[in-house]
Amino acid sequence: MELNVVAAMVVGGMAIFGGSGSVLGAAIGAALLTAIGSSLGVLGVSPYWVQAMVGVLILGAIAVDRLVVLRLADRLREQRHS
Repeated sequence: MELNVVAAMVVGGMAIFGGSGSVLGAAIGAALLTAIGSSLGVLGVSPYWVQAMVGVLILGAIAVDRLVVLRLADRLREQRHS
């Protein structure tokens, strides 16, 4: 249960390391995960693999978040030196 809550928050846009996000983003993340879980269940995918997909989504969302933060930091650094 807790994994699904964390996944909904992270997929919805909350920065796992910074704690910034919105209620709307969390709701969208929860809806997305529910849709994915239900779809995989209808297709007959094992609950083990559904949880594995949730884990992959968390890792993907964290990776995207880190890339965005690093690129933003680089742009800010470039602006300061200009």
